[in-house]
Amino acid sequence: MLSLTAENKQYDMAEIINPNNPVYFTYARNSEEKAEWRHIADVVPDLLDAFRSEGVKYSVDVEDIKNGAKISSYEKEIGDANYVIVVLSDRYFYRYHCMFELSNVLKNTQGKKIKFIKSGNFNINNIEYIAKIKEFWRKEKASIENRIATYRNPNISELEQAAIDNNYYLDFIDSLSSLFRSVSYTNAESLRKKLLGQNSNQVKFVTDIKKDFGWTPKPPEPPKSGFNEKYILYSLIAVLFFWVLWLSISKPDTGTDTITTVTDTILPQGNTTANIVPSVIDLGLSVLWADRNIGADSPTAYGYYFAWGETKPKDFCSWYNYKYCQDGDYKKLTKYCTKNDDGDVDNKVVLAPEDDAATQNWGNGWRMPTVEEYKELFANCDRKLTKRDGVTGYEFTSKRNGNKIFFPAAGMDGSLSTVGSGGHYWSSSLPSDNPSCAQSFYFYAVDAAPDDWYGRCCGFPVRAVRSKN
Repeated sequence: MLSLTAENKQYDMAEIINPNNPVYFTYARNSEEKAEWRHIADVVPDLLDAFRSEGVKYSVDVEDIKNGAKISSYEKEIGDANYVIVVLSDRYFYRYHCMFELSNVLKNTQGKKIKFIKSGNFNINNIEYIAKIKEFWRKEKASIENRIATYRNPNISELEQAAIDNNYYLDFIDSLSSLFRSVSYTNAESLRKKLLGQNSNQVKFVTDIKKDFGWTPKPPEPPKSGFNEKYILYSLIAVLFFWVLWLSISKPDTGTDTITTVTDTILPQGNTTANIVPSVIDLGLSVLWADRNIGADSPTAYGYYFAWGETKPKDFCSWYNYKYCQDGDYKKLTKYCTKNDDGDVDNKVVLAPEDDAATQNWGNGWRMPTVEEYKELFANCDRKLTKRDGVTGYEFTSKRNGNKIFFPAAGMDGSLSTVGSGGHYWSSSLPSDNPSCAQSFYFYAVDAAPDDWYGRCCGFPVRAVRSKN
């Protein structure tokens, strides 16, 4: 097996299928620090063996970083690559270079092919796991800030400076919880067994990559001459097929047509569509509430997830693809900003109709509720965590007329760590003293609040309201 040490790549095939577009790798290397980390990079050298055998050009740091070159330059190069394989592992989330690489890879995904391999037994969708990663980066932040405050020359490295510039990846980590909802990934152990047990040209992960670069498998060789009962049977089936087809198209016209429309199809449970018209719930308050989330086909379905101020749902929400900031920087807001230190000040603190997900998806007077309307909901209703049709959620019962409204526990960013146990719902309101956050209603088993704050880039479901007039 190839060891990850610098060497000249020798491809077994004379023709490289992607000479100008190599496949880049980002991964955490093997480590003896923890027993569970020793396997981390094992699948990488096996893949490199397969790529050389199959003529897939690749780039990996230990082979392609020249002596004297800056690692950070190569890591930026990974971010600009068109094809990247990300080997996610427990150790990955604690390494400066890995988080820098991943943040660069996900900064702009337009036209980029990204394949994810999951190595090891960890769950990025677990609340406690995410909290542990964030606690590590908070400690790194405190350590670096202490060095800066203590020493005239704190010797901040390039990767440390990158962490500082990215707020020590704390906001980025929040957005990562939606990663496995929006993408599929390959299990490293299973892939490695296939690579070691089969020829590389038979491993689907490898052949799929080759197909991405325009490679097509060779057609099977024609059968040798001679009597072959199987091909006679195939020929008879083909004749029968075309005879039935001729009969079906030669029937006389009856003067009627059968039309199948989308509305004839029964939608599966939990399907999302923005076109479904909601029912209105009157709780005796200042506004009427929709009975379901934007994009949901029932009051218990989760619906779409939106970043605050965006009107189209996304598979992956982060500062790097947020509409109203520059360069993935939450300190460079381009709209809805009240502080000079946070971007272009316009002093807007309530979403305009063109940025309101409810207005743009449903129209007809629908809009996102303000934080004050969520406070009114809390003040005038009894509330509890419950289940409706087997779905966990939060139920409000009006103290004025007894009507009920249900918010399913759709989580945040579609994260599996909170789906089924809690929920976050955007308001249209912005806190004037912290414009990088927006206000939201949230609930869990032990707590709930109508006026929480959260980073605007995160994806939350939206519940709409409308005027009684």
